[in-house]
Amino acid sequence: MKYTPDPPHDVFICYESLTGESYAHNLKKALEKGDHYKVYLFSEDNLGGDHWAEKRDSALEKASFFVVIITGRTFDSEEVKKEYKKAINLKKRVIPCRYYSIEPINTHELSKFDQIEFKNENDLANKVIIEIDKIVKSKIEIQNDPKEFFNRGNLLVNLMELEEALENYNKAIELKPDFVGALNNKGLLLIQLSKHREALHCFDEAINISPKASIFNNKGIALAALNENEEALKCYETAIKLNPNSYESLSNKGILLYNNKMFEEALDIYNQAIKINPNSAGIWSNKGAVLNEIGEYEESLKSHNKALKLNPHSAFLWYNKGNLLKDIESTDEALKCYNKAIELKKDFDLAWLNKGSIFYKLKLYNEAILCYNKAIKINPSLIEAYVNKGNSLLKKGHFKEALGNFDKAITINPKFAEAWRWKAITLKKIKNFEESRRSYEKSIELNPEDPNNWTGISEVLTKLGNEKKAIESLNTAIKIDPKNAAAFYNLACLYALKNDKEKALRILSESIKIDSKYKKLAIEDSDFMNLWDDEDFKKLVR
Repeated sequence: MKYTPDPPHDVFICYESLTGESYAHNLKKALEKGDHYKVYLFSEDNLGGDHWAEKRDSALEKASFFVVIITGRTFDSEEVKKEYKKAINLKKRVIPCRYYSIEPINTHELSKFDQIEFKNENDLANKVIIEIDKIVKSKIEIQNDPKEFFNRGNLLVNLMELEEALENYNKAIELKPDFVGALNNKGLLLIQLSKHREALHCFDEAINISPKASIFNNKGIALAALNENEEALKCYETAIKLNPNSYESLSNKGILLYNNKMFEEALDIYNQAIKINPNSAGIWSNKGAVLNEIGEYEESLKSHNKALKLNPHSAFLWYNKGNLLKDIESTDEALKCYNKAIELKKDFDLAWLNKGSIFYKLKLYNEAILCYNKAIKINPSLIEAYVNKGNSLLKKGHFKEALGNFDKAITINPKFAEAWRWKAITLKKIKNFEESRRSYEKSIELNPEDPNNWTGISEVLTKLGNEKKAIESLNTAIKIDPKNAAAFYNLACLYALKNDKEKALRILSESIKIDSKYKKLAIEDSDFMNLWDDEDFKKLVR
């Protein structure tokens, strides 16, 4: 059958069928009322049928306006993404419309400036009609319309076409240098590109034009990424002062306090944010993370469950719940959460990383290595994945491969103390004590407050015959952590080898007080051989 093109459509509406269908059909009905506009509807459900592709392409090519309705699952639809990529390439007038409760985590940090936000079907229809009528009456050519380039930039961000998005924001700002929305969104995009100083410049320009709470909030995000925490805190507080109901600013202040281990203060901030917006899944999840840190595990689980009830389709929320369950050693449930996170976001490197940690804890080292390999494939710079993979290989006795992974982590970040420590442990295992000592020294240089470094290097120093330095190292470990049973035990071993019975038994007693397992170890440890027949020793380990 020969294909006969439809009459030209004025408006092409793109939506995701599960969450956007009712909005799209109501908008079509409103636009076509009184024969004002002819509308074509597209969702992934339109696929198939005779000549559907020709009809769709013809409708898009001839349409003057491209309306994309952003609802809960829009960015999960590859077909919808393809259509608004085509619309951008065809230089259509783009009108993005976003359901008001969608959080920044689900919109790739898109700003709310100059975008249509709607609360219901009638609200959407009314705002789109007003917007289209305004564009028609303005008679601004598309190549001279800063808002058009701004809208394209926003959609390109959602497509993760970040460099192209940046070009469109720059064009919008070139056409309208005081375009606050474009300056703000360019700043947010630069944060995504890890260009935080450049982002600050954008936010400062925007603030000079219009000192809005949301821009101070975004400036705070950039400053926090640069570890300029005091300045970031000032920005969040300014944002809150300008808009006391800004739950986003409260939430970001809470994150900053959390990262600085000010957990009680962070909890208070999250409670304030929840009073303002009890339907923010992200804030409930963040509150759960704080409660986890202060040992309120039951309340933490309630918060994570509340977050997931509000947004069950967020990979990040499932990941956060998994972290809690991992910490309280509910491994099966944690694994389910990480699997759900990966189901929702296949390239979720941190979920693969922590899934590997669960398998490691279960001594399923091959399965753990597969997960770490997946995380590394997604993110080749994920240092923790190399270190954890190295640990799994170490457990399997594959020392050379383990060292290769620790060296890779060190190549990525030479200041990552944990990689140096595990390299030292591996070298100690293969009796390369001199190289092990050097690696421990590097780890100590980077993290002198880790008692494990001092305990570890003491063992190597003992093997190298430097008992004096070994004793000094163990005393340092005990000073850092007075409850370090292993350090007390190793120190007791050294004094036993030196035939200093009094110190050996006194220090061994401290070790046993902390952990009774050292009774059995001392009975079997040849370092205490010369004390095995001693009555005081027998009494201590009885």
